[in-house]
Amino acid sequence: MRRVWAFFKWQASDWRQKAQELENRAVISSSDNLILAQADVESQRAVRDGKIAYALRQASIRNRMVAHIVVKWKGFPSKLLHMENGDARIRIERH
Repeated sequence: MRRVWAFFKWQASDWRQKAQELENRAVISSSDNLILAQADVESQRAVRDGKIAYALRQASIRNRMVAHIVVKWKGFPSKLLHMENGDARIRIERH
């Protein structure tokens, strides 16, 4: 579960980084016509804003997954060692 927790934390960070990169990217137009250029910039800005919102939502989902794991697995290692009816330690056979 430590690896799952670490993976979700990494994913959340990666999505936040993608959102930051999109926010820092300039929106430009390749058109020489002023009216078309303005429409192009507005269209690109809307798409960029949608991508940013999506990336931030994905980061939020991963953060909630991390929080869920923390709550569900709190104290689990010690619970494994103190189960009812004896010791729950796993014996490893060596060959």
